[in-house]
Amino acid sequence: MSAGRKPKPTKIRILEGNREHRPIPINPEPKEASPRAPRWMNKYAKQEYHRIAKVLNEIKVLTEADLKGLENYAQCYARWRMAEEEVEKSIQRGEPNVTLMNTALKYAQQLRLIMVEYGLTPSSRSRISIEPKKKKGKDEWEGLLN
Repeated sequence: MSAGRKPKPTKIRILEGNREHRPIPINPEPKEASPRAPRWMNKYAKQEYHRIAKVLNEIKVLTEADLKGLENYAQCYARWRMAEEEVEKSIQRGEPNVTLMNTALKYAQQLRLIMVEYGLTPSSRSRISIEPKKKKGKDEWEGLLN
């Protein structure tokens, strides 16, 4: 039996403009996060963790509740990258390692699934629109009056 589509996160639905015109549920709002990469991560994972955390913070979708998912993504990225490096080495030696290729492919597929969850693919991101910030202290009509 198929479970159907996963529900979209409420913040994403609001950013998209609620095109379905269905009631938007009121969800608990976890505190926004300003994360640091865990010490145990390798350099590839830490670099990706910081890069993606910055992107997610800019669009205000990263909360404390998402940090373990972000860790999972960064670890998966690091493992995919290391597997790809080993695949490349085996190809250069003239002994392509099919097991490594399959491992790299599995990590790439897992990365894609996680990226869709966070709106990090072109198609998932195209469904999000962000309203421009309003300037503090100025009314939208002020420019017309002056």
